[in-house]
Amino acid sequence: MQDNNSRKKIGLIVGGGLLLLLLFLFLVEIDVLILLFRTINWFYLLATIAFLLGGYLLLTVRLRYILLNRPGWWETFYANSIGYMLHIALFAPAMVSRTASVSWTTSISVAQASSGILIERLMEQVMRVSAGILVAAIVAKMQTNTEVAVGGGGFLLLAMFGAIFVVTRHPDQVVNSIAPRLGRVRYFNEAQIRSTATSVLQGLDAISSAGRLIVCLLLSYVTWASFLVFQYLVLVALPLDLSADQMLLIAAVVLTVMPPSINVMLLVYHVVVTVLLVTFRLTDTTTALTYAITLHLIQMICWIVLGSWSVRQTDLSIAQLIQAVRKYTGKGQSGPEDGND
Repeated sequence: MQDNNSRKKIGLIVGGGLLLLLLFLFLVEIDVLILLFRTINWFYLLATIAFLLGGYLLLTVRLRYILLNRPGWWETFYANSIGYMLHIALFAPAMVSRTASVSWTTSISVAQASSGILIERLMEQVMRVSAGILVAAIVAKMQTNTEVAVGGGGFLLLAMFGAIFVVTRHPDQVVNSIAPRLGRVRYFNEAQIRSTATSVLQGLDAISSAGRLIVCLLLSYVTWASFLVFQYLVLVALPLDLSADQMLLIAAVVLTVMPPSINVMLLVYHVVVTVLLVTFRLTDTTTALTYAITLHLIQMICWIVLGSWSVRQTDLSIAQLIQAVRKYTGKGQSGPEDGND
């Protein structure tokens, strides 16, 4: 299992590197790329980081709220920062590295940490749908012919809210409905599905009431608003001939696919963002790659700095945590050993 995961990561990195090399060789104007980086307003760019850090702080507030405010604020912040740093450094899944760091840094068990971060993942998907609706709204404003797309996106968002509410209020009925149906599918075991679904739904207690669900969603919206402003202002700092609507559209499209709260591997991020923007004809290849490099570089530096500082503020053995993350990734099911379980 560990070897398969390693091969997949190496394959992604090699594949992303080859695609990036092809972009450089055939599609990117190197002289224009260098000119863009030389003329970027770095002082203004540094000022925009305040919104990125604001979003990161709100991630801590949301995670602590989901964990019923049991860990201290600083403990949660340290755990979040270390988890994202390990995700970047080890190419481990963010959920695995953050679960390990939360369970080691706070008094929260592996099961509780995993459930809390699972709720975060759910909120992230709702935010992606919301960002997609924003993209449709911006296009509607620019072209005045996509009202149906906006309305359809709004309906999808309401349906997601309703589904989350039903699932959190009636978990037993949901399990009893899903398990027998999936159990008929080949390679699926009904008892295992029932056990897994029950464990996952039990972890949704943090948003089982309408009030807690609304607060969690509001925190998520404010967090993503900070990220959107950051990504928009990075475009403003670049010397580009784009209108405000065009920059907002580009920032919203990238936010939908590659938000700062879901970090992605080096090279893979750049290729995906570049291909995305070029495919939808939002920018040329050189501008798209410049934007991708700038965005990802700032995010990586912030998480590495915050994670390194957080390690120094705790008595955590980073070597043991790295070993636990690797072991957890290899097993794919059991949590880190020797944690606060």
